[in-house]
Amino acid sequence: MNFKSNKIIKGLCIFSVTLLSGFGITALSFNLFDVLTQNQMRLLFAVDVLLIMAIGTIVWFIFESAKLKKKKQREFEERHNERVNAKNAQMKDIEIIIAKNKYAA
Repeated sequence: MNFKSNKIIKGLCIFSVTLLSGFGITALSFNLFDVLTQNQMRLLFAVDVLLIMAIGTIVWFIFESAKLKKKKQREFEERHNERVNAKNAQMKDIEIIIAKNKYAA
């Protein structure tokens, strides 16, 4: 349950930040509507769209890199556990051989 609520809270935060930044950028362009020429407004609109797309892309890359780090960490732990289990199996075999032959240390 905690994982789902944490994910919902993160999603709401991202949504609200994106909504507020998009609203702010759009409000700025509409407030400048009477002051700017038609070409300047087109340029401002293009910058608005590019800025919103850049913010979305940056957020997407941040979350993808976090997922990739978790995946790499999980794979590393799996490989480590396999190496530890193999080493323990070898040591167990050696201990069995020593126990059978009754070597003195």
